[in-house]
Amino acid sequence: QDGQAVLEVQMREPVTGRVTLNIDASRNAPDLQNWALPRFEPLEVVSQAAVVGLLMEDRLEAVTLTPAGLMPIDVQVLTQALPADFISGGAGLPGVRVVPVAAYYAPQSAYSLHADIRPTPEMLAVASHLLLTVDQQQMTAIGGFTLTPQAMTLHQVEFTAPPGWWVQSVTAADGKPLRFERFLQQDQATRIVAYLSPPGSSPGNSGAVQSVGFQATCRPDGWLDRWDKRQVPLPVFAVAGAQNDAGAIAVLAGPDLHVRPGATDGLLPLDDRDKA
Repeated sequence: QDGQAVLEVQMREPVTGRVTLNIDASRNAPDLQNWALPRFEPLEVVSQAAVVGLLMEDRLEAVTLTPAGLMPIDVQVLTQALPADFISGGAGLPGVRVVPVAAYYAPQSAYSLHADIRPTPEMLAVASHLLLTVDQQQMTAIGGFTLTPQAMTLHQVEFTAPPGWWVQSVTAADGKPLRFERFLQQDQATRIVAYLSPPGSSPGNSGAVQSVGFQATCRPDGWLDRWDKRQVPLPVFAVAGAQNDAGAIAVLAGPDLHVRPGATDGLLPLDDRDKA
């Protein structure tokens, strides 16, 4: 009626008390930037009230929410009312993670909810750490990255090793080795591609934090010759695509060696509390 479909539900037997009906409906290719809450209106009733909520995939965000005739309530009402596996299971969609955004109480039948929904910008934040050990045989770098993605799922991580540095191993947070490949670039730096999940396995959820460790060595030309003093640059291992990268760097001198800092740029000394 009035251009809308009418759903009729036939009971198996007459009922006189409260009846609960569950309706599962979907719509393909909605206009997210001009999204409106779909209305399921009961017909031939004396009065009605409703609790309405909005859950979205974690790769989407509501730029604006415009409710009318609605009273905001605690969004936890949604998580308590829905089955536990509904949210964790991505509302029935494999590989999708949904999050509660808003919940409202509608005391009357006249209400609406409009939103401007857009994809969340993909971002990757990195917290890194590096221990550089300098001895008479070579230099060794033991470091790692804590990767915090936003609106993206990490299948692999790419980082660069400076010229002259050889990445020996890449490991996961539990210390298990990760499969990785090396690609020599034109500037003689090496691009490392480490695969976070084995071939054929399901990737983690969007936004899942990943930790990756690595070990690399370098022996500059003439390092084994006799010398009294040398200047070496601090190696920078940088994750590709990171919007921000912050972390800590430490240098350890081997026997009979003394290391002194030279000119620095973008570095701040740590106090004893931070070092701990």
